[in-house]
Amino acid sequence: MFRFSLLLLLFLHGIPALAAEPLVVGNAPVDLAGHLDVLEDETGKLTLGDVALGAERHKFRTVRGSYNGGFAKRGSVWIRFRLVSAGPIAGRDTERFLVLNPSNLDKVRVYVAKVAHPRSPLDFESFLTGAGQPYELRPIPNPGFVVPVELRGEPQLVLVKIEGRALQTLRASIETRQSLTGIDMALWLFAGAYLCACIIVAGINSAFWFWLRERYYLLYAAYALSLALIGFWRAGLLVMLLPRSAHDLYFPFQGAASGLSAAIGMLFLASYLQLRTIAPHTFRLIGMIIAVSLAFAVAIFVDQGHRLLMPLALVGVALVTIVMLQVVRLAVQGSRRARIYLLSFTPVNVAVIALIARNLGWIPTSALIEYGFQIGGLLHLVTMTIGLGSRIDRAERERRDAEQRALFTAQAAERHAQRIADLRTRELQVAKSDLETALAAEQRVSREQLQFIDTVSHEYRTPVAVLRTNLDLLRMAKGKGASPSERSLKRMGDAISRLTEIIEISLRSDRISSESVTSTKIAVEPGSLVEDAIHIARNVHAGRSVVYRADEGCGRIAADVPMLKTALANVIDNALKYSPDDSEVHVRLHPAGDRHLSISVADEGIGISEKDRPFIFDKYYRAAGAAKRAGAGIGLHLVQTIVKAHGGEIELASSGAGTEFRIILPVDEQP
Repeated sequence: MFRFSLLLLLFLHGIPALAAEPLVVGNAPVDLAGHLDVLEDETGKLTLGDVALGAERHKFRTVRGSYNGGFAKRGSVWIRFRLVSAGPIAGRDTERFLVLNPSNLDKVRVYVAKVAHPRSPLDFESFLTGAGQPYELRPIPNPGFVVPVELRGEPQLVLVKIEGRALQTLRASIETRQSLTGIDMALWLFAGAYLCACIIVAGINSAFWFWLRERYYLLYAAYALSLALIGFWRAGLLVMLLPRSAHDLYFPFQGAASGLSAAIGMLFLASYLQLRTIAPHTFRLIGMIIAVSLAFAVAIFVDQGHRLLMPLALVGVALVTIVMLQVVRLAVQGSRRARIYLLSFTPVNVAVIALIARNLGWIPTSALIEYGFQIGGLLHLVTMTIGLGSRIDRAERERRDAEQRALFTAQAAERHAQRIADLRTRELQVAKSDLETALAAEQRVSREQLQFIDTVSHEYRTPVAVLRTNLDLLRMAKGKGASPSERSLKRMGDAISRLTEIIEISLRSDRISSESVTSTKIAVEPGSLVEDAIHIARNVHAGRSVVYRADEGCGRIAADVPMLKTALANVIDNALKYSPDDSEVHVRLHPAGDRHLSISVADEGIGISEKDRPFIFDKYYRAAGAAKRAGAGIGLHLVQTIVKAHGGEIELASSGAGTEFRIILPVDEQP
């Protein structure tokens, strides 16, 4: 009876307490998500006997989906599941493979029960694998972690112990030989495509840099190579290159590649967006992110990742968030480069954030998260290269445009040189050419002196004519014994005042500019200026009809009164001079759009021909129809100069039977 009781106790003691549903394995691959029990061992001292046969077996808890405990917690974690065949195994292929992910698990021990009801640790077959373990110890030579499992006709217990300095997370599946081969092929193809894409992008951007010599192209080429290093590491290919020493280099390689990639990525961001100039505070934050990235690399290298990862990750995420907000602000303000950066870096940034959250144990693990960095990296490489390539396209268009402009300029210069060569005799010597130039200069000075005299006489003629006419009237009145009329005296006084104005303007005419006029401007009513100008013109053309109309709402203007009055009088005088004596001249003052007014002078005269219009405001130019009238060709040029000095414009409209000049002036907005 005692022996029977002892055997019963041993039997009951040897049955583990399984809370998760067993995994039914058939002919197709199956995922272990939802079939895992977990026991976290903070001390790391629990043995296989404790968790499989002892009291600790009752402390397992079931997890939903796959297990994720975060990065490098102390101790170890035990994961338990049970396999059940989908049917009789007679005549079936019972070979299966337990595939463990992710690829950066440090040390993994797998215990597969050899019997349905194990009673001692000896009833388990043990396998050792992991990134930090020698490659030759892996049960199956493979870049990933693969353990053989032989299906039996009864339930099988499997325990996995994860320990070491890396992640304590697990995503596992049961694969057939065919599906395992397919997974390996897909991973090899994906890794090859990813590495090729990184190398191609690095080459393209190196070529861009060689062509344009802009630093950010070289930095992006280095960043693409750093992504290639990370992809090489995440694919587990280091063991294929260095099978004997890969387990010693795996985690230092991880830290160096990750830290270097983050640092180069931030340098590229600073250079591409020119943050040193446009956002110096953000540029300093990027310097801090680079320091954190290098500190992470050093921490992994000296095996202190489990102590420093959490604070470094939190500081890094906070700094990167602030920088990204600044980039978003620049994009909203219209920065094209900021928009390209956000568009292209969003996939890889999301993948990095997901990995950090997975490593910190905040979200569950999955295949999408494990390979999200490579997927986001591919999307990023494509979009960013297109964005950077558009700069090349623009540079090429600018180069072609510059070449075209240079060609046009050269052709124009050649034509100009040809014209100059045609005008001069090639046989002349340099001394003769200098002599002719000096002679031409002397003649020009003489001509300008004569033209100045013509200009003065042109402007003096009007007031002098008024004085002569009124003096004749006074003589006639004196001969008859009559007293001088007030009207004649007033006209003579006005003519003398006008003559004084003309003298002052003549002395200043060659120095008329907006700067010189500004110092003598005063705010005046434009109507009074127009009326004074009409009065001046009427003194010369007595008996002529000038119809004046002033609209309301014209405001005031800032003007040099004598100058602007001279310009208006010239235009009205020309209208009277070049129109029939029995015709009318119409003068109108009215608003002209926003903050401007217009003064138009229209006559019914001979008009201005089409060929003369382009030159009508040139100095000393006289139209063909004006040859029979006195003048020096200076009046309209002087008018245009004065109007432009006041910030205005003068326009011409002539149909061949009448001419209209419109003077547009800005309204004075000061109270």
